[in-house]
Amino acid sequence: MSSSIDKSILYPSIKKPSCRVMLIGGPPGSGKSYYINKNKKQDDIVIDLDDIMSELSGLPIYQADKDTWLMPALKERNKRLSSLCNENTNRVAWVIICASGTQWSWWRITLKPKETHSCWMPMDVCINRIKADQRRSHQVDKHIKACVDWFDAEQRSIKNAVSYGNGREWAGVEEK
Repeated sequence: MSSSIDKSILYPSIKKPSCRVMLIGGPPGSGKSYYINKNKKQDDIVIDLDDIMSELSGLPIYQADKDTWLMPALKERNKRLSSLCNENTNRVAWVIICASGTQWSWWRITLKPKETHSCWMPMDVCINRIKADQRRSHQVDKHIKACVDWFDAEQRSIKNAVSYGNGREWAGVEEK
């Protein structure tokens, strides 16, 4: 995502969800949506930025222009995340994020999920999935770049964790 977007939009201040949150992360093409679709129940909530951009734009998934739709989608995602504090405690919300390292830690600490699942696949597997996904065919290079960027960020986080220890200090966040 663009570094020009205000951090308060990327990392919203939200109350602790009252429902059970399942946090699903990983690089593009790793199978996050597939995993959720195989495991969610009919009544479960799914919060996925790609789905929200599709919903707001009226276009199929991965077809919306990010320059136009990313900011409205982030605001809508944040609104949906904020509403989780009012959900029934028996409901389940699946939250998909494409975050690595310190970003993953931030989401884990903020949402306090019941479970986390990282859809870890080797980069070449993710890239091959992206190339094979017809829904991404119009912007395959952008999706591959996002995948490579994710793995680069993950490597930097691992190096930082090794350099500074595996405590919260490397994540730049504190658990409350």
